[in-house]
Amino acid sequence: MVCLRIAGRIFGTLKRARGLLHAQTTLALNHRVDSQSHRSGDDRQFLIVNKLFNSWRGERRDQNLGFEDAVDRGNRIWNPDSIRTSFQHSSSCRMARLSKNATNILHCHRSIESYCAEKTEELLKYMVNLFSDFDIIVGSTLLRDGKTEFEISPDSNVDELRHAMGECNLSMHLQRMQLEVLSRVTRRKERDLSGLAEKSVSIPSAINAIVLATRSLPTLPNEVLLRIFSLLYRMDDARETTLAKLIEDEGTPENWRLALRGCMPTVIATTGAIGGVHDRENHNLVGRHPPLFYTSHLEEDTKGLLESKSTFIFATLQDLQQMKEIQQFPWYNLVLSIKTIHAASRETFLRTFVREYSAKLIELDQLDIRFALREGFGSFVDVSTVSNQGGEEHQLRLPQSKLRKARVQLGMLPILHPFLCNIVDLEITVSSRQFIPTSTSLLRWLTSYSNTLANLKYINRGGGDDHLLSLSGTHSRFARSPDTTNEGSLRFSFPRLKKLMIVLFPECYAGNILQQIDSPALHHLALSYHTCPCQTASISAVILHNVFPALESISMTCKKRSRDIQFYTDLSTPHEDMEWLLPMLRSISIVVIHRGEMGMEELRDSLLAIKKVVNNRLSATPGSTSPIHSVYILHVSSLPESEILAPETLNTFKLLVPEFVLHGFDEKMF
Repeated sequence: MVCLRIAGRIFGTLKRARGLLHAQTTLALNHRVDSQSHRSGDDRQFLIVNKLFNSWRGERRDQNLGFEDAVDRGNRIWNPDSIRTSFQHSSSCRMARLSKNATNILHCHRSIESYCAEKTEELLKYMVNLFSDFDIIVGSTLLRDGKTEFEISPDSNVDELRHAMGECNLSMHLQRMQLEVLSRVTRRKERDLSGLAEKSVSIPSAINAIVLATRSLPTLPNEVLLRIFSLLYRMDDARETTLAKLIEDEGTPENWRLALRGCMPTVIATTGAIGGVHDRENHNLVGRHPPLFYTSHLEEDTKGLLESKSTFIFATLQDLQQMKEIQQFPWYNLVLSIKTIHAASRETFLRTFVREYSAKLIELDQLDIRFALREGFGSFVDVSTVSNQGGEEHQLRLPQSKLRKARVQLGMLPILHPFLCNIVDLEITVSSRQFIPTSTSLLRWLTSYSNTLANLKYINRGGGDDHLLSLSGTHSRFARSPDTTNEGSLRFSFPRLKKLMIVLFPECYAGNILQQIDSPALHHLALSYHTCPCQTASISAVILHNVFPALESISMTCKKRSRDIQFYTDLSTPHEDMEWLLPMLRSISIVVIHRGEMGMEELRDSLLAIKKVVNNRLSATPGSTSPIHSVYILHVSSLPESEILAPETLNTFKLLVPEFVLHGFDEKMF
């Protein structure tokens, strides 16, 4: 009788639960038993009985467990204390699992992507049940001859086509309602997120107050602190900078005052160069408001500034006589302008300067020669002709140069060649009126610096206008190789080159450089080019993978936006022959130089393509490709990021990319 009563109780519960089963959503049916502590009594009974029968069926096969044993187990399960203990044990185990999973979800971007993808599918399934009541209305409205859907065929009559159109309209209406519901939920979650963000801002202040009141702060190495102060100085917009205030503060120790002065570049300028010190292009060098001294008015106590490695000398080629006044002091950083010299005399003036001040040039750490962007300088000659100009003989008479960083125009390389033997960071620019050598001639010249050259920038300052020219005029400044077949097969080794930037050249020319350069250590590549009518292979992700498979950072900008999008699309899925292209890629940068709606559309399209790269690489098999760690976006818009990007796109990048930077810039500096 006891068995019958228990069996009757079980089957009665099952009968009641059958109705509940149809009422539950798909998401709810997938929940674990130990998470149901707040369900109704009948619902909880059904889940427990279901668990009992599943356990009985499994163990009966292995141990010949009888129904009486199952009933005995059922009595224990129905015991309230047993139920409570079971739920507490399950809850504690689940909390342990959740704690481990939470750590992964908070810190592992692969786990974040996997979790979001899983919950998206669950939510979509739940949406079907959530709107099932409206589905019933749609179905009854469209019901005809026992069917709710009609396939359109050439034989369909007008009534059937109208019925199909009505079905589409109702389905579209349902989709819009679902989107509206999700949109309202999203707006509420955004308000919740904003509230949490405001709350989080106040917490660090409270922490700082407690820490300062209870214990001393940890200290950073002096080198790190000085680097931070140096960056702070260049970021400071105020005329009275933070570092200047610290130096003037009576509480600042004398040794730190000296150290802070070293973080503030001092400018000593000749008369003709004073006007250009505050130009925008110098902000990264010396800040917006550097301490400024004239070479002709240096006092005895200020001449010591020249002995600091943070001092920059600004001069023009017309001020050679004034530069002799500081010739007895060491030179570390020289910014030399040739803009005011007539074009026909520039080369002569520069050769005179190099000859008279060669002993000072070999002492330099950094040389920056400024010139008019639209005016050329001299002509580029092949490396084999340098000895005929006395370059090698002159080099033999000089001590080894200390110059590590230089920015020069292409035509200046033959003149400055003896001083570039240890160059590490080299920027070569080409004006809009300058003749451009073949890629072979250029690389053959640069190989003389290959043992030290680590960073190379090659910028066509006139390239911004090239795309406005006719197709024939686009290549009018480029030299032609007499033997293009053999030239394309030549390779030039740059074993130490880590960063390469090629900006505003035609695609065929940039592609030739990439195909001919052999740089196994290259990890950063920046390309900006415009398409051309040449019948050569276009720059693609496959080509870059073949040439530089170890690339970690890429910046790709083409005048034709569809090419950029195609490039990132190729990176978003495994290639049929090579699996993932550029598998070590971790950083992506894009530059949006268009304003208005065109720029916004370009930005949105590019971000959607990059978003796909981020998502798919996070979802890839671990070890097959690196996740994207950094996304940098430079744009000319003055709008805040919340108005530039849709909130959902912005949130995706901030959630899945550890370093996401959206920053405006002045296109005049590009």
